[in-house]
Amino acid sequence: MKKKVLVLCVCVLCLLAVAVTIIIKNSTVIGSIQGAELETVIIGDTVYQYDSSLEFTQADKGRFLGVVTNGKDKFRVYSVKGDTEGQYIYRLWGYDGAFYAKTD
Repeated sequence: MKKKVLVLCVCVLCLLAVAVTIIIKNSTVIGSIQGAELETVIIGDTVYQYDSSLEFTQADKGRFLGVVTNGKDKFRVYSVKGDTEGQYIYRLWGYDGAFYAKTD
């Protein structure tokens, strides 16, 4: 019986740790997203434009960078695997994702 209680406590603590991590990461606003079709992401001085011609898939989603907002909604932003120069980002909102390329 003590073993079951201990396992349950450990599981609850793990779930709480994951929840706190998600809340903290999703509240880190790093930039904005603009346009009627959400076509422009601005992070600091860097501007990214939506590009449907990129041949990436969701499997290319890299590490979590933070959140961009349009003032109403929040969108998660990720790096792109293999992109060592920061030329691309991946924006995700629910199940809707899109890739953006850095503009000059």
